[in-house]
Amino acid sequence: MSCCVACDTVTDCVAHSINLLWYHFYTCRVLLYNGEFDLNCNFVGTQHTLEQTLWGPGGDLQWQQAERALWMVDGDAAGQHFQLGNFSFLIVK
Repeated sequence: MSCCVACDTVTDCVAHSINLLWYHFYTCRVLLYNGEFDLNCNFVGTQHTLEQTLWGPGGDLQWQQAERALWMVDGDAAGQHFQLGNFSFLIVK
């Protein structure tokens, strides 16, 4: 774990994680994932956050044009994969 991440996650205060995501977006590969049928933390909320917060107003066009593909496991479709630069989002069936 990098020093930056360790320092940011050790503190005892609530903070928004988007700034950490931006830092990692440019320095390493990032994967966020949700289950297709997760009730508490579902993929619809994650997609909305990515479209509205990560890229800002109008930036969702960049996300809409991101590379999309089926995620395959042993020849079977196991989810959907979205990729933009170092950032990946996976919806697991």
